[in-house]
Amino acid sequence: MVEPEYEVFISHRYEDRRIANLLKNYLRPLSKYQLEVHVCEDMQGGVEWRKCIEDQIAGSKVLIFLYTDDEANWSWCQYEVGLFRGESKDGHIVCLKNTDIPKAPSTIEHLQAYSADKEGIKMLFNDLLCRKDFFGEELNPELHMDGTMQQSFDEAVDKLIKCFTPPVRTEYLLQRMAITLSREISEGEILVLDLDDMGVSGNEKTMSLLGLRETDVRWNDLYGSFHEKGQTAWLDQLLDSIDKIKRHLQPTVVMQPFRALGGDTFIPVMSCIESFRLRDEQGVRPKQLFVTFVPIGEGLEKPYALQDMRELFRKWSTYLPSSVVRIKWRRRSGEMEYIEDDLEEGPIVCAINPEFARLFDFDAAQFPDPDGPRKLTAQKLFDSIKKYTAPEHLVKLEEDQAKVAKRIVFENKKRRAKAPLQFNDRHPNYPNGVYLPSLICKHVIGDVSGPHETYLLICYVKLFRQTDDPKNP
Repeated sequence: MVEPEYEVFISHRYEDRRIANLLKNYLRPLSKYQLEVHVCEDMQGGVEWRKCIEDQIAGSKVLIFLYTDDEANWSWCQYEVGLFRGESKDGHIVCLKNTDIPKAPSTIEHLQAYSADKEGIKMLFNDLLCRKDFFGEELNPELHMDGTMQQSFDEAVDKLIKCFTPPVRTEYLLQRMAITLSREISEGEILVLDLDDMGVSGNEKTMSLLGLRETDVRWNDLYGSFHEKGQTAWLDQLLDSIDKIKRHLQPTVVMQPFRALGGDTFIPVMSCIESFRLRDEQGVRPKQLFVTFVPIGEGLEKPYALQDMRELFRKWSTYLPSSVVRIKWRRRSGEMEYIEDDLEEGPIVCAINPEFARLFDFDAAQFPDPDGPRKLTAQKLFDSIKKYTAPEHLVKLEEDQAKVAKRIVFENKKRRAKAPLQFNDRHPNYPNGVYLPSLICKHVIGDVSGPHETYLLICYVKLFRQTDDPKNP
C-alpha cells in the first residue's frame, strides 16, 4: 500500500454521513491508496474540531460537496466551501447532487455538478481517478479494465445510487426559514453554535422577501439586512426566544410584523422546533427552529383590520375552517383586565372562509354584514349545529368556550380550548368529524384607554379520535 499523495475533503450534513463514508471507503482503494479522504466523523474525541476541519480543508486538493436535499439547511457546508476557497487557490470543488435537484447551490452553480445516477457517478470517478484535471496525474488509468477493480467500481456505483434515493418532499404553503442552533459533529457529540455560526436558510422566494440573495446565510447577514431598514424588532424578539428555548422556557411564538422587500407585510410565526435527544435520555438540545411568514395584507399599523381579513380569505386557498372574531370595547378599566361594563359589543364573527361555513352548515354567500342587524354570534353558531352533535357535547363546548373567552379576552391570559366540536353521522359535510377551536392570534386596534377593538383569528383543527365522555374529550 502506497503512502497517500493527495487529500480530499467531503463536505456533508451529518444526516448524509453514510454516503460520505461509503464514498471515502471506495475512493481510497480505487485510487490505489493515493488519496487520503477526510470526513468529519473520523475525528477523535477531545480534538479541537474546528481547527481539525480547517487543517483538513487547507491540505485538500479537492472538496466534494454532497448535495442531497435542496430544502435542507446547508449553511455549515457552505461555510466549509468558503474555507476551501480561501485556503486552496488551485483546488477544485466538486458537487455530487441528488437526481431531483436541478442545479448546485447558488454559491457554486457556475461549476459543473454531477448527478447521483449511474452515468453521473461513473463520470465523477472517471474524472477524479482517470484524468489529470484534478491532481495533475492519472491515479488509476486501469479503472475500467476487467477484473477485481472493475467489480469494485461497479459495486461502488450501485451502492451510491441507492444511498442517493431522493427524499420524501414536504410542500410548504407559506414561506418559511430555518435557523440552525446546533449540529451533531459525530455520534452523540452535539455542538451548540454561537451567534456568529448560526445558519439561516430558506428557498429563493423566502430569502428574496428577506432581502437576501443566497439561500444559506449567517444570522448576522439576516440581521444586517433588516438593520439597514430599521426593522429589527422581530429579530430581537426571535433572539430572545432562542435564548428561552436553550433555557427550556416558553418562547414568544408570534413576532412583530415587518415590511418585506416589495412592500408586503408579514408576521413571523415560530412554527416548529427540532431537537436532538441527548445520550442520557434526560434532556434535549434544540437543533433547528423554523419561522413561517404569514402575509397580512396592506397596512402595517392595522394588520388585522376587518377589510384585510376579508381580502385575506378571498386571496388564500385556506385548508382549515377559519374565522375572525371581533369585540368592541368602550375602554379597559384595569391595568390588564377588562370587566363586563367595558364591553361596547360582545364577540361576533366578522370574517370567514368557505370551510368555516361548511363546518357550521350554512351558505358562505349568505354570511351577514358584521355591522348590519343580523350579526353572527357564538350562540347562533351553536344553534346551527345542535342537530349534528350530542347535547352533552354541546354543553361541554359552550362551557369551555366561555372559560376560554374569559381567560383570553377579559383577563389577557393564556388558555387553550379543551372541548372540541364533535359531530354525529348526520353532518352533511363532516360526518363524525371532531374539530378543536384553536386561537392562532389576537390583535388589538386602538388605544385601550378609550374605544378600541380586539380581533381573534380562530382555526378549527381536525382531531383524529372521538370520545363518548364529554368530561374527557
